[in-house]
Amino acid sequence: MNIVLLKARSNDSSMVVQQKQILKYAHHHDIEIDTTEIENSDPTLELEERKEFKGFLRSLSKNDHILIFDLLTFSNNVEELVKIFECLLTRSISIHIADVNTCIHVDSKPLILLDLLVKQRELNKQLDKEKTQGRPKGRNVKIKI
Repeated sequence: MNIVLLKARSNDSSMVVQQKQILKYAHHHDIEIDTTEIENSDPTLELEERKEFKGFLRSLSKNDHILIFDLLTFSNNVEELVKIFECLLTRSISIHIADVNTCIHVDSKPLILLDLLVKQRELNKQLDKEKTQGRPKGRNVKIKI
């Protein structure tokens, strides 16, 4: 079964953008879509805390295909991505990533998956650097005039 997994998120990739890219990918690779699922859980939570997503993963059968827009559909944490890929690949479930035009399956070269995880880690580091704001370091000097 070929399942599209869309992620409800508020940043740059709306569900419409995700869906268009996935449909384009599926058409280009002659993949017939059987069903669509929407993932609503917080991607910052650990896999054990995302009950609905865990239920979705358990409902998949051997040799199913999941079509996603990008890795953020699963999680933005590289450690959680490793858990998810391990869960899927041990059951021979293929993951099609439309954003990078890649399919990860049991027979894929490990370097392909490692490259995706490294890119995600770099993206996370870049986003963390952009977030770091706050008070400037140093002493607070009060001047009365």
